[in-house]
Amino acid sequence: MDMAEYLRQMVTMLAGEIGSRSFQDHDRLEQTASAISEQFTSFGYRVTRQPFLFAGTTYQNIIAELTGDISPEKILIVG
Repeated sequence: MDMAEYLRQMVTMLAGEIGSRSFQDHDRLEQTASAISEQFTSFGYRVTRQPFLFAGTTYQNIIAELTGDISPEKILIVG
């Protein structure tokens, strides 16, 4: 699958199947976090979740890590 088709499928899934997401819709946020985690895992990334509390509800940041071969000590953060 080429990149354009992959991105089209991801947008369709996130926007169409899961739909709009806000902090008030915890179930949809969890569906989104699971889908994103699964994608990163399928690419070979080590995935962890970073829980945080907001307005009495626990939410998750998704962290994906891929250690490089040439400079494994260097870190690039994309947020």
